[in-house]
Amino acid sequence: MRLIFAGTPETAVPLLEAVNELGHQLVGVLSRPDTAKGRSKKLRPSPVARRAEELGVPVYKPAALRGAEGEDLITSLHPDLVVVVAYGMIIPKNLLSIPRHGWVNVHYSLLPRWRGAAPVQRAIEAGDTASGVSIFQIEEGLDTGPVWDRQEIPIGMATDAPKLFEELNDAACRMVGRVVGAIEAGETEPVPQVGQPTYAHMYSKADQQIDWSKPAQQVSAQIRAFTPTAWTCFEGTRMKIALPTVTSKILPVGGIEATKKQLFVGTASTALELGQVSPAGKKWMGGAAWARGAHLDASSKMGEK
Repeated sequence: MRLIFAGTPETAVPLLEAVNELGHQLVGVLSRPDTAKGRSKKLRPSPVARRAEELGVPVYKPAALRGAEGEDLITSLHPDLVVVVAYGMIIPKNLLSIPRHGWVNVHYSLLPRWRGAAPVQRAIEAGDTASGVSIFQIEEGLDTGPVWDRQEIPIGMATDAPKLFEELNDAACRMVGRVVGAIEAGETEPVPQVGQPTYAHMYSKADQQIDWSKPAQQVSAQIRAFTPTAWTCFEGTRMKIALPTVTSKILPVGGIEATKKQLFVGTASTALELGQVSPAGKKWMGGAAWARGAHLDASSKMGEK
């Protein structure tokens, strides 16, 4: 079959590689336009676009798919199927019927739970015990289409977003070949979603600000959900926090206690041990290592501006 892959971020690169190795004809890759990054503001391609260029696959970066330009582009590639992974654009209704087998989306949740833009982060933040991969047929609604295949992935007490993305990618790379093969063979049909939907809205910097006034389990879930960008304030500067562990130690909310090997911060219930911190402008380091150079005293608190 003639395939198109549509994706943008680093997390979609393993799926691009998996699709490229299926033995079908990958006729093009859709990705978001280049963006200005770094101090130089030089335009840089997305991770998917960069990897596609390395693989020798034609890359297309339309600013939008609506209108004649998008329709002409998809039609000109004569696709049988389009595989979408975190593309970042809404697919207009008029494009869905151009490929012979339509468009399928690789979505990182157990649909219909966590439809939307940030399912991995919202699942961890909510304290879910499982996430998963759902590969579904795209239709006009937001992540509403029938599901071709799904696999559950557990969320442990120490699972953070990068770790969960890694596990979801591994599962999705195995699943995508099965789904493409089933669609080509025409032997099965996708199954309608069942259950009450929830929505994973895109998060902001405010969502990533750690709220130490919540119980330890919730604070841990927030940090793990937004790793590596969960942040707090300490003495007027921002610092990022990762690898939290719930302990039985009792400290005031935001209160800090450090030993030679451990760093603890109080919450509304018990304290968290912080495995890694990244002060503004500095690399990640162990929590205890940071504490040794932070000149802490009895009044030191996390979360104060």
